[in-house]
Amino acid sequence: MYNITQSIVFLETNNNFQYDDDNNSSLDRYRILYRNYHGIISSFVCIFGLTCNLFNIIVLTRPLMRSSTNTILTSLALSDLLKMLFVLPAVIIFYCLPKDELKSEPDSTSYFQVKFFMIQMLFTLTLHCISTW
Repeated sequence: MYNITQSIVFLETNNNFQYDDDNNSSLDRYRILYRNYHGIISSFVCIFGLTCNLFNIIVLTRPLMRSSTNTILTSLALSDLLKMLFVLPAVIIFYCLPKDELKSEPDSTSYFQVKFFMIQMLFTLTLHCISTW
C-alpha cells in the first residue's frame, strides 16, 4: 500500500507542496511547459468561439430560421458566448500577465484576483452545465 503522506514534503520557505515521488516529475514538467502556452492557445480559442457563437446567434434568430430546434441552438450559442466572455479575461489575468512561476494561480494577496477567480469559476461551471443540458 502506498502512503501519500510519506511522499509529500512541506516546504516552509514558500508554503508550497512538493511531491517527492519520481513518477510526478514528468507531470510537473508538463504542467510547467503547458502553462506557458495555455494563455495564448486559450485566447485564440476564446476569440474564435466568441465570433462563431455570435454568428450562430445572428443566423439562428432570423425570422425564417425560427423553430424549436433553432431556439435550443440559439440558447446553447448564447450560453457558450457568455462563458467565453468570462473565460477570456481570466486567461489574460491568470496566464498572460503574470510571471512564469505565478501563472495559473491567483495571487493570494490580491482581493480582486481571488474574488474574480471564485466568481469566474462559479459562472463558467454553471454555464457549462447549462450547455450540456
